[in-house]
Amino acid sequence: MAGNSQAISQITIEHGWAQLDVDGPGTSTVFLTIRNETDADDYLLAVDSDLATSTMIHDAKKRPIPFGLVIPGYNRVVMEPKGFHVLLSGVSKSVATAELLPVRVVLRDAGSLDFSVPLVSQ
Repeated sequence: MAGNSQAISQITIEHGWAQLDVDGPGTSTVFLTIRNETDADDYLLAVDSDLATSTMIHDAKKRPIPFGLVIPGYNRVVMEPKGFHVLLSGVSKSVATAELLPVRVVLRDAGSLDFSVPLVSQ
């Protein structure tokens, strides 16, 4: 997904990637850039993966954002190390040998989108 983008409605998700074991064994962190090309705010509710037992959107201080991350109208949110990110826990051991991590991005208004992000070594 690095270098390309996927779109749902008028929301574009680009520059996605994941990093394994940033917070300990069995964890992964997902980073994305989300562009909202509408005049209305939307909310990122979840970034799920079948290869993890749980996921949670976090802020820069690693605090959960339980009600969704606002994606402002005509703006973008960049998830990056030491910033907003998605923490995946209980990540399957099979991910360690994979090149791509399948994820589903869930937005309040635009809906959901399935795609894969490349796994990047620390």
